[in-house]
Amino acid sequence: MANILIVDDTETDRLFEAGVIEDAGHTPFFAGDGEVALTMYKEHDIALVITDLRMPKVDGLSLIQDLVAYDPEVVIIAVSSLAQHLDAAEEVGAITGLVKPVDPEELIEKIQEVLEKTSTPEAGPATATDDSWGSGI
Repeated sequence: MANILIVDDTETDRLFEAGVIEDAGHTPFFAGDGEVALTMYKEHDIALVITDLRMPKVDGLSLIQDLVAYDPEVVIIAVSSLAQHLDAAEEVGAITGLVKPVDPEELIEKIQEVLEKTSTPEAGPATATDDSWGSGI
């Protein structure tokens, strides 16, 4: 399934989300702050980042901006106890957001939704077939 990076300075939140993610068949990775998360994202094949917004060192909004600058295709779900912070997260690059405390079923639904949406291959540029080249007609 997918490698999912959980970024939260609260260990109990990381472990809770990891359990939900593992139960859904995905592999969780952990970071306690945005600085570590950015390094982990660069070193691993991460399909999705779930980040808290209030953290020490590098907060969630800064992390989202840094991830988008590094990889404009990054897929991010923001998590916060304050709903108004989620709007700001979406403005800087998060796909969606969840309000804490996170409901496990809602978390799985959001994960499946964003992974399905982002894994759908887009149609590539139209290319000519061999039959159309050099026919002289």
